[in-house]
Amino acid sequence: MSKKFAYFFSFLILSGLMVWGFSTSGIYDRDPNVVKQHGPYMVKGPALESPLSALNESFEGTTFPPAGWIKFSPDAGTGWEREVNSTTPVPGFNGGVITIPPGGGNACAFESYSTGGTASDDQWLVTPQLTNIQSGDSLKFWLRYWPNTYRDSIEVKISTTTPTIAGMTTLVWRKNFAATSPDTNWTQYKFNIGSLVPAGSNIYVGFREVVADNAADGATFSMDLVSVTAGAPPPPTCGYLWSSQVSGVTNQLLSVSAVTDLIGWAGGVGPTVIKTVNGTSWTSATGTGIRGDIYCIYAWDANNAICTTSPDTTFIFKTSNGGTTWNKVYALPAPGFIDGLQMISATEGYGLGDPVGGKWTVVKTTDGGNSWAR
Repeated sequence: MSKKFAYFFSFLILSGLMVWGFSTSGIYDRDPNVVKQHGPYMVKGPALESPLSALNESFEGTTFPPAGWIKFSPDAGTGWEREVNSTTPVPGFNGGVITIPPGGGNACAFESYSTGGTASDDQWLVTPQLTNIQSGDSLKFWLRYWPNTYRDSIEVKISTTTPTIAGMTTLVWRKNFAATSPDTNWTQYKFNIGSLVPAGSNIYVGFREVVADNAADGATFSMDLVSVTAGAPPPPTCGYLWSSQVSGVTNQLLSVSAVTDLIGWAGGVGPTVIKTVNGTSWTSATGTGIRGDIYCIYAWDANNAICTTSPDTTFIFKTSNGGTTWNKVYALPAPGFIDGLQMISATEGYGLGDPVGGKWTVVKTTDGGNSWAR
């Protein structure tokens, strides 16, 4: 083969790859021929004979919304709809295919920018009423975000009053997907909703998709296998239960102790101690009797906590009244520094500190943190 022919052949291959790349790069683009339709503000599924104590919905029935469900379209779009497996292209786009999670049957709930309004995008899908929710009851569902070209947000909220948007005041979860977020494929999410409402509550669960600028953004969400069941709460979905909160203090915080989903303590420079009993708002629990900077704090309920302070000598302080007063229960002679505290029962606990003379510093309590010994 001559060099000229080889160069020409290589050029043809490279050109072909470039053409193929550009021709397929648009499969995730929106379909410019989509004409959005106005839908009613509210669409109800068939009525149920009675409220439900548990829920298991996979959207297999051809009627949408399913019995007892409601969809809302505040921005005048058509709202959530039902799509079947292997539908292609994905509604509103030039490519892609509708898929179903494992065990999801042949259909799922679906929304996209094309089912939203012409300017904004706000679409709700609300469950039937679920009765007598208890502390261990859990919500599970499968969700897929697609494609990775446009931003979108999903929210899950609870109403303990009415099946209306205004009633959705308890936030379970919110996630913002950026334009660079990858296709999540199907991912299962699990939440202990029983801890978010008073025991015995009757609730509605709302799934909301929202985009501020639907002209430039708005991807798709597919949802399936929505269930609410009684029993022990599931482990939280890693990475999706964190949110930024305002501490109310300016001093640096150095340690935090999470007791439950709602109760938590934090300590830092000052000394500074703050506490939450609702998982949202934080109040001062520094009280009186404590001094030094707090390097470690450990709590086992809303009233009882222990902490270590320094700089020169490590002290251990304890409160039994929610941080109103603190009592010094141990002083570790210098040199020495206790880095961590851990209670393994209501009475037994340990503190671990820096090595002194080649030996780790270990202190122990057998009376609930009231006294300590090496």
